Amino acid sequence: MNRTYPIFLILIYFFFKLNVSQAQTYALKSGFVAYELTGHTTGTKKIWWDQYGRVTKTEINSVTDNGHGKTIEERKIIVTQDAKMWTIDLIENTGQMITNPFYEMADHLTNDLSIEDKKALSRQIIVNLGGKIEGQEKIMSYPCDIVQVMGGKTWIYEGVVLKSEVKALGLVSNEIATVFTPNISHPESTFTPNPSYEYVDLDALQDEAMNEEMGVEMDEDSEDSEASLIPLTYRFEKFKSAINSFAIDTYSNPIVTSGSGMHMAVFSTIEGGGLTIAAMSNKNPSEESVPSFNSFTHKGHLARYGLSEDETSVLMVDFPEYEMVVILGSIPIISQQQMCDLLDKISF
Repeated sequence: MNRTYPIFLILIYFFFKLNVSQAQTYALKSGFVAYELTGHTTGTKKIWWDQYGRVTKTEINSVTDNGHGKTIEERKIIVTQDAKMWTIDLIENTGQMITNPFYEMADHLTNDLSIEDKKALSRQIIVNLGGKIEGQEKIMSYPCDIVQVMGGKTWIYEGVVLKSEVKALGLVSNEIATVFTPNISHPESTFTPNPSYEYVDLDALQDEAMNEEMGVEMDEDSEDSEASLIPLTYRFEKFKSAINSFAIDTYSNPIVTSGSGMHMAVFSTIEGGGLTIAAMSNKNPSEESVPSFNSFTHKGHLARYGLSEDETSVLMVDFPEYEMVVILGSIPIISQQQMCDLLDKISF
């Protein structure tokens, strides 16, 4: 059976992970920063970088309260080298590797810019996101710009976040630097993936899943392929208008696109999470292998809510009057009621 919904969850997962993990560009060539995490996520985070962020290493040891009686422990080591990212899950004792397909595009746009031009671009992005620079304050004796945008406040020194306070959908996340050492030398091994792990190639798995789940098959005698996804009849212009009606401080300026028979909008948040809103035809075969999802009726519409394996909260709602299924995916995890509240803010 063509499993339409799971492949879309894969798309949600990869879009978030790729965008969250894009290499940070610093105005400092190298450095190290350690954070204490408080709020609904507690623990520590450490970041090493060189070549202005083209290579990085991040260590995370944290516990997150997802807001409905469950805690999620995270112990990870993440190494990036330009577009490549290696992740070690120290709890599962597994490794993964993935390529960020947006890296070269972003790098091409900023590669020839001076540090001052990059700072100016960063300020312009803040303005475009509806944010503002409120002034300056010293953190650990370093003068930081205080940036308020998308429901959060961040203290930034030369591209390095030294403090952040974010409140999104009732959840509070705080980071405060406890150690900051700019412009230091790192041994090359710092940014080398641990060779004792076997890294699962997520690029290959993603391609395989896309082909299998969407029914893309190559004819033995031809290089042509056809996807079995039934196109959505709900006009893209109406979808964009509905997305524009969505107003909440936490999310702003989405990426809205259409293709392969579906429409999609992706919102990001300053703390690295995000929200995906997508629409696809309800004539596509639905998935029968998500029994853990809770089925219910929301304002006369059949709905399902649950958590995907990658800890993304997902809400799927049928709009038979438009022959359409709307799918919301959120990172971090939020409750069924919070997802429904977000859906109610969209005027389909």
